[in-house]
Amino acid sequence: MSQNALGDEFETCNLIDLGFSGNNFIWTNKRPDLANIQTRIDRGVANAKWCLLYPKATISHLPAIASDHYPLLLDTHPTEIIHRPFYFQEMWFRDYSCENLIFDTCLTVFAGDPINKLHGLLKRLRGELREWNKTTFGWCHNHIEAINGT
Repeated sequence: MSQNALGDEFETCNLIDLGFSGNNFIWTNKRPDLANIQTRIDRGVANAKWCLLYPKATISHLPAIASDHYPLLLDTHPTEIIHRPFYFQEMWFRDYSCENLIFDTCLTVFAGDPINKLHGLLKRLRGELREWNKTTFGWCHNHIEAINGT
């Protein structure tokens, strides 16, 4: 059945494709090179009532391990990841190793045009500084609470 015909069937049955995250193709014939065929033959679909019950539901394509099919994982209550904004802390300059970390990270070579190189560098530096902060200073709020006895 073609993709258009499948979409028509979903519409006829009032079904909604839930989308997915992960690999675009979830079936392969496991042949090499040009003989390899990959397609997305499995889908997660639901009706409107189900979507109202589980508005944050997600479908993930997991890796195929012992099969030619990638398994689908339906998560009806995914945990939300809260991304904290990154802030450079002035106190970091008081530790000499911060300057060394920044210098060493800036020696990393990134491919692409200048803006992508800068983006890659800043992304790497953010990760390095976050990790360095944890190991060098730890969680300052926990230390302050411990000192205050709260």
